[in-house]
Amino acid sequence: MLKNYSRNRPAFIVKLIIVILSLCSSYALVKANTQGPYAPLASAIGPIPGAFCNRINLDAVRLSDNYYCTSELNLALNGQFTSYIFTTNYGFNIPSLTIIDGISVDVERRAGSVKAKDYSVRIIRNGVLGAQEKAQAALWPTSDTYTTYGGSADLWGTSWTFAEINSANFGFAISAMRSGAGVKPCFNPIDHILITVYYTMIPLSVQLTSFTAAPMPEQNVLLEWKTASEINSDFFAVERSADGFNFSEIARIDACGVCASSTSYSFLDELPLAANTGFYRLRVNNLDGAFIYSSILFLQTESLGQVTFYPNPAHEAINIFSSEPINETLTLQLFDLQGRKRSIRWEMISPQQVSVFFSGKEESNGIYFLEGKDAGGMFFRVKIVLAED
Repeated sequence: MLKNYSRNRPAFIVKLIIVILSLCSSYALVKANTQGPYAPLASAIGPIPGAFCNRINLDAVRLSDNYYCTSELNLALNGQFTSYIFTTNYGFNIPSLTIIDGISVDVERRAGSVKAKDYSVRIIRNGVLGAQEKAQAALWPTSDTYTTYGGSADLWGTSWTFAEINSANFGFAISAMRSGAGVKPCFNPIDHILITVYYTMIPLSVQLTSFTAAPMPEQNVLLEWKTASEINSDFFAVERSADGFNFSEIARIDACGVCASSTSYSFLDELPLAANTGFYRLRVNNLDGAFIYSSILFLQTESLGQVTFYPNPAHEAINIFSSEPINETLTLQLFDLQGRKRSIRWEMISPQQVSVFFSGKEESNGIYFLEGKDAGGMFFRVKIVLAED
């Protein structure tokens, strides 16, 4: 199925060559994902009203190495408790378009021969203690043991976004208390803290397999893309930018809705930007309002007067476009940086287009100069880059 659309927009006309920053990947449905367990990169004291003392050796919780974060003073009396240890900056990189399913925290700690237990256990969200208390009633073990708080389906009493999990202000806080009288000291050592996050990718309706752009002889830019399948897709918004950051929508192309096989689309930008660089991307929209962006295509003008070259960097071939018919007496030569002539062949594709093919044997990746001249007085010498596909 081929759909062709074009829409005029007020802009200047230039010819463009294409340098693809990255191709669109095929978006698949992924479930039951996890990240972690990760240890904190930052820790600090979190005050609690009435705390008997603070905790010390706060960085000790990054590794399980028998170097402990303990209470600063002996908790000598029943019910005495410490301040929090605030742990943050866990380094998560949860992707967008996800649903956070659960958070689990594993704490390695011990009480030794003295009874100790949780006083308060909280998640940290946006740098603030969460409302749900996770302190357990059980006594701490006598030897180093991991205890788990939360789980794969436990959200700690709130909902989460991927950005909140990825934030350096996401973390975990715990304080300990003495449980029972006695003369033996109680320093409630903690050796290691780890967090694991469970999430599900939001199902996407479109599997986008390719997205390309190419300048045309009529000074237009042709955008083409292909999907492997579509489920409840709504439309594709074609967006354009001069700087790669600020995009504007220039067209909307209806999607097929439900397609089990490959579908091809195209859009002709008849009035591309007049700057030396331009960027294109697609916004793929579902019927339920969800959307995702394609990779960005970067296009760069590489023209000499009325002659345009693309793509540059090139792989196996480079195309020469002219606004006027090309003289059949045109001769071309390729030189490396040492001035040595390299072998090429070229073919007249149309009166205004010549394709230059590299041998692939002598030429390696790098910088070369393509020189051309004809009997009518045309001359050019342009720098080109050969790169892997």
